[in-house]
Amino acid sequence: PTGQQASPITLFLAGGSAGVAFWVGCYPLDAVKTVLQTDSSTVKYRQYRGYLDCVKKMYASGGIRRFYIGFAPCVLRSFPANAACFLGYELTKKIWT
Repeated sequence: PTGQQASPITLFLAGGSAGVAFWVGCYPLDAVKTVLQTDSSTVKYRQYRGYLDCVKKMYASGGIRRFYIGFAPCVLRSFPANAACFLGYELTKKIWT
């Protein structure tokens, strides 16, 4: 309702849920970025010609699951971290205004 303050538990859950939602969509992109960052810095020994080439080869080597390796620990960390950050931000904002 308009004019009501959200409770701390509501803010905590909203922040945690937002963090999880973020990683659900961004994790595959981050996985590709990580693979590219760990590729050889010497052009002669690189496995990937670019971002799309990396996506194609990752998909060929493991399907869609290849893009979500390590997702569970990321989400388990994400919920409390984002929940605490959002709650802290909102409570600080309330104190300062």
